[in-house]
Order: sequence, then structure tokens, then C-alpha cells
Amino acid sequence: MKYKIVLFVILFPVFVRAQTAARIDTLVNQLIDGLRMSWTMGIDNNSRSVDLKAYNKFKTLFATDATIDDDFNFRFIPGKKAGTYAVDIKSKPFDLYAHDVALEISKLRIDNDTILYKNPDSLIVEIRRTVWAEKPRKYLFQDTDSLVNSILSFHKDVEFEKNSGKERDDEYAAMKKNLKGKILRNPDSVYQFRTSSTLRIHMIMIKDSVDSKVDVKIKTIETILKNATVECLNDDDKDGILNGEDSCRIANNCKNPYGDFTANGMPDYDLDGVPDATDKCPVTYTSKAGNQGCPTSFFINQSQIEGFIGAQLNSADINLPELNQLGYVDQSGNNATDVLQSEKGILKNPGSKPGISVGGNYIFYFGTRRRNTGVSIGFTYSAFKADYQLEAPMIYTFKSSDGTNNYRRQVSIISLNEEISYHIINLPVMFDFRFKPGIKAKQKLVINLKAGPSVMIFRNSSDYNANIDLGGLYQVDTIRQDAITYYDHFDAGSRWNVLITPQSINTQNPNPGAGTVFSRLYAASANYDFASNKNYRDTKKLSRTTVAINLGCDIQYNISRFHENGMAVKLGAYFVYAPLPERKQKYIPLDRTSDEFNSIYNSTAKSNYSTFGIIAGFVYSF
Repeated sequence: MKYKIVLFVILFPVFVRAQTAARIDTLVNQLIDGLRMSWTMGIDNNSRSVDLKAYNKFKTLFATDATIDDDFNFRFIPGKKAGTYAVDIKSKPFDLYAHDVALEISKLRIDNDTILYKNPDSLIVEIRRTVWAEKPRKYLFQDTDSLVNSILSFHKDVEFEKNSGKERDDEYAAMKKNLKGKILRNPDSVYQFRTSSTLRIHMIMIKDSVDSKVDVKIKTIETILKNATVECLNDDDKDGILNGEDSCRIANNCKNPYGDFTANGMPDYDLDGVPDATDKCPVTYTSKAGNQGCPTSFFINQSQIEGFIGAQLNSADINLPELNQLGYVDQSGNNATDVLQSEKGILKNPGSKPGISVGGNYIFYFGTRRRNTGVSIGFTYSAFKADYQLEAPMIYTFKSSDGTNNYRRQVSIISLNEEISYHIINLPVMFDFRFKPGIKAKQKLVINLKAGPSVMIFRNSSDYNANIDLGGLYQVDTIRQDAITYYDHFDAGSRWNVLITPQSINTQNPNPGAGTVFSRLYAASANYDFASNKNYRDTKKLSRTTVAINLGCDIQYNISRFHENGMAVKLGAYFVYAPLPERKQKYIPLDRTSDEFNSIYNSTAKSNYSTFGIIAGFVYSF
């Protein structure tokens, strides 16, 4: 007997907890069932009014301080090329939530409300549900100002007749007012939504202070956003304009179905009410109708022919090649230059040189109204002269052969004066932008900005005068001491060197001198092709083609009426820069004494040409 009593005492709390858990589970089930039966608040697919009985039943399910995530707070989010619908989840007190839903939502239907998770111990239940709901435009677009600003953020490039000052501000304000009015048109038009989301319901136990009765109430209902979906059923192209009001949507195979409020769902970039398809100024807002979407100030003429003459300052810098850029090779085709026995030299560039230019352009402006952006093709001829002088000798030493032995051949350009006559043909293709400083209809002053690439053709001639030494550096085999050899390293201090250079010979014995010695060597064998202070003087044709960058600015004054075809005079300035990249063929000034001197203009090194000029001329518009 005592054993049974002890066992009863031990197991009694377990029985109590089991009965309490069963009781709580029953209360949770009743609460969730009540929620699922009343959360439409009596609004159904055929009614726009609230069933007060269901409405009040819904409110009794919550604790006094309960909150609910409002998943009916639909929003339209505009985009640049596509918009979306979303739910802006906001946590509200349960009574405010019920009030807002009853006021703003019509034809509410909720089904597929499946319980995904239930834990009575923690009083948490998760339900997945699908909702069909309708919301009038006046409630969907309550924050119209924010929507207007959001739409305008995707239309930042909209132009006005005047881009600054009070007139521009007035036009901008008119555009915003017009857009806002279009959004709020037909405020009772209804948007139909279908959403799917998972709700997490948190409950609490409440104990009555009088009879100690335990009840369960809802504390919070949260929306799990990660798997929520929103769909507007009567706006196929998601531009905020309902299908019944949309003049351009997917169903009628419209080319660009995503449109704007101002043009009944058709694309209208400048938001002036004229669709882009018929707007002659599609990026320019105008508040005045009857001009095909263009402001009162615009360019009528679409084409221009220009002719001009000018003066310019030219800078044509030539760089001497690095020693590893020379074209001397040995019998195997490998680089033969001995950089340790060579010197790059120093060339003095002439700086800026004056010249003349003459040319013309044809410009075609795009569009049919504004016509301020276009493209031009042109032709410019310019000419000038530049002198280049050597300030430090160019000494090129490389591996060669005299027919019997390998040795180091040395070409020393000890003086050089080269006058290059530049004749340049420039063929630019440029983008043009023109505008009037004011907006008066009879404004005759026009500013034209130009920028673009060009093909630049150089047809030059070089009048050069160079004095050059050609000699040889021989090495005696230091082991056998009876033969000429070629070591990869040349020890300038070695007593086994045999220097057949003008400087070495003249230092040892200036009489008869290097010239006589070289003549006797050449008589003995033509392979001893050396020279002392040999003069090279001639005129040589040079050519080169490159790509240049062009910038220009013209000021035009129309002699005739601006809005008609006619003549104008112009003043302008321009800048041209042309990099002269490395040539594929490496530089060799000469090798044998019988060679022609190769102009430093053909140097392998990177060089550049630039010019700044001013021009005067005429313009004929048509």
C-alpha cells in the first residue's frame, strides 16, 4: 500500500502536465481554426463590404497589445525598363491592421492555408497561405509624392527649354504636377493581387485573475519574407497602368509594353504626354501641346556644309629608339646590337611650329525637331616645317662579318640636322552637339562642340644633313693569340682589342689619318667597308598613317533668318592629338657606306603629334 502511495505522489505532476499540455493543444487548435475562419473579416470574392460579426470575431483572437505584419500593404515599384509589385511589410497593432484591411481591401479570398509547423509547447504555428485581394488605386498610391520622385529618378536626362533658372524650375514643377495628376486619375480603379507567403504566429497563455481560467491569445503574426511572392493579375507589363487603361501592353503585341502614366501606358521618356513613338523631341519636356512633343525653340535645319581656313601651332616630337629597338641582326636572325658599346644619343625637338590649315565638313544632325546632336565627316589639309638636331651622338654597335671574321661594326652618327616638311591630311569623323546660348526663337548665335577620331595621313619630306663614322671593333683570341675571334663580352680595356675606328686611328696617328687607312683597307677587300666623317645629304619622301583624336568648338552667327535655310559665319578653335606608335619594322639608320640614310622620322620609338588651331569660315545650313 505504501508503495502505491509513493508511486502516486511521484507520477501526479506528470499526469497534471499531460492534462495541461492536452488542454493547451486544444486551445491552440481552436484559436488557429478561429483565425482561419475569420481572417477575411467577412470580405469575400463577391462582396466589397465587411461582415461585422466576422470582423469582431477576428479581433477577439488577439492579446490587447498584439501586432500583425500588414501583408496587404502593396506597392508599385517603378524601374527603368521594368517595374515590380511588392509588399511593404509594416507591423501594426491588430486593431489598426483590421481597420486598414476593412477600409482598403475588397473581394478578399484566402485559401491553400496549410499549416507547415505547429509547436504547442512554444505556442508557435507557421501557416502558408495564398491570398486573392483587390485594392483601389487611391489606396495603392497613397504616397504619390514618393512614387513621382521614384519615377523621375529614371528620367534624369529629361531636358527643358532652359536647363537652369526659374523657367526651368517652373517646367520641372509642371512636369511633376502633370505626372501626379495622371497617376491619381480614376482613383477607384481596382488592382487585383495574388500573394503567397508564410505567416509565423506567436501565441501567449493568459490566465484569468478571477477564475484562474487559462486561455491562448495571438501575440504577433509575422510574415517570413524570404519565400513571399506578389503578383498583379491585371497589369501584365507591370508598368502601374491597368490592362483596361493601357494602350500598350503585352496582349496587343506592343513593341515596348512597359510604359508611363502620362501616355496611357506607352513609353514617354520626357513625361509630357506625347508617346515616344510620335514625339519628335523624346527627351525634352514641353508643357505646350501642338508641336509634336518639342519646345518652341528647336533647330529646323538638319544638314550643314562648312568651309574654313586657319592658323595653327604644331608640335611634332620624335623620340630616338631605345638600343633594344634597333633592327640589326646576325646571320641567325637574332638581335645583334651590343647595348654596352652603344649610345642612344640625344635629339633636340623643335617645339611648337606655326602652320596653315584649310578644310571643310559636312554635318548631319539627327532627329526631326531638336536636331542638336549629329555626326560630321571632314577634310583638313595642314602644312608646316620643323628642324631636328642631334645634341649627343648616336652610336650603334652590333655584330657583323667582314667575310672571314665576326667583329663588332660601329655606326656613329656624330652630327645630324634634319628639316622635315610636314604635309598632313586629316579625315575626321566627329560627333557634333550644338546649342543656342538663349531660348529666344530668333536667336542667331549657335555654339557647336565637336569630338571624335580621325585618320591622319602624313606625306612628308626630309632634307637631312648627317656626318657618320663607320668602324670596326675586333678581338684577338686571348688563348691562341694568333686569330681573330668574337667574344660575347667586349672588354674595352683589353690589350687584345684591335680598334679600327676613326677615333682610334686618328688618336694613334692623325697622318695619314683614318680616311686614308680605310681607303687602303677597302682597296684590299671591299668587306672592310669603313668611313670617317662621311657626309650624307639628300631629300627623302616620308609617309605615315595613324589615328588621331579631335576636339573642336565653333561659334556661328547666322546672317540669314535662323529658322530658314541660309548662311552663317563662324569662328572656331580645335585641338588634334595623334600618337605615333612603334613601327613593326625596327630602325636601322644605315649599315653599309653605300646605304641611304634612314630618317629619324622612321624611328621605332613612340612619338606624337599635336596641334592647336583657330579657324574662320562659313556655314551653309539646309
